[in-house]
Amino acid sequence: MTQDELFDELKSLATQIDIPLRFEAGDFEGGLCVVNDERVLIVNKKASLPKKIATLALSLADCNLDAVFVKPIVREAIEDEIAKRRAEVAATTLTSTPAAAAAAPAESTS
Repeated sequence: MTQDELFDELKSLATQIDIPLRFEAGDFEGGLCVVNDERVLIVNKKASLPKKIATLALSLADCNLDAVFVKPIVREAIEDEIAKRRAEVAATTLTSTPAAAAAAPAESTS
């Protein structure tokens, strides 16, 4: 499946579970939010296609998808994005904690 096809499948999935999509320009990541008491999935239309896919996939992962059929390749893409995000968070957490800094080997100055 191409990235364009995956993007279309994810948009379709959001529609199937009645999550309105909004494509807006701005300096933001995007994701699920509440606008006028309604859950809305906002995607930065200026983001790259892989970033748009990640935004949709991660947002849909937070939704109840039990009532709809999710194609295996689409479910795999959602799970892959979750795994990437967890790895990013773990890497950030490990490098930003005082314990991690203390455990890191000291740089040689010679």
